[in-house]
Amino acid sequence: MSKKLENLEKDLQQLKQRQQQKSQEMRKERDRVTHRRRLVLGKFMEQIMERDKSEEKKILRGLNRDLVREEDRQLFDLPVTNLNGYTTVQNTILEPTNPREISRARRQLIESVCGGTRLYPVNAWQDANKPDGQ
Repeated sequence: MSKKLENLEKDLQQLKQRQQQKSQEMRKERDRVTHRRRLVLGKFMEQIMERDKSEEKKILRGLNRDLVREEDRQLFDLPVTNLNGYTTVQNTILEPTNPREISRARRQLIESVCGGTRLYPVNAWQDANKPDGQ
């Protein structure tokens, strides 16, 4: 009886190993396909930007609006925006950016640091700024 049990446990271990290998192979293939799609899309966007300068300006405006990480912005020669909402180049303040962009950048920074948890109640600012007696 114990020999059967040992054989069953051995078979179970082998099955688990095969499932793990298959799962890893599928994950690698999915990652490879995703990487390839990103490369093709990037090349396509580069071709659009080379052909049409107005499209290039639109795309760069969108990247300027949405890219937050400093190393991502440097890839496209975009100015780096600090937390105070000023565009900086080598620690020199040049100009304030759009307030919506500042708010988005601050929110994204807080969410990345805190894992998406709120640091304060939703109405904390409104409650603190109400006139007395309300």
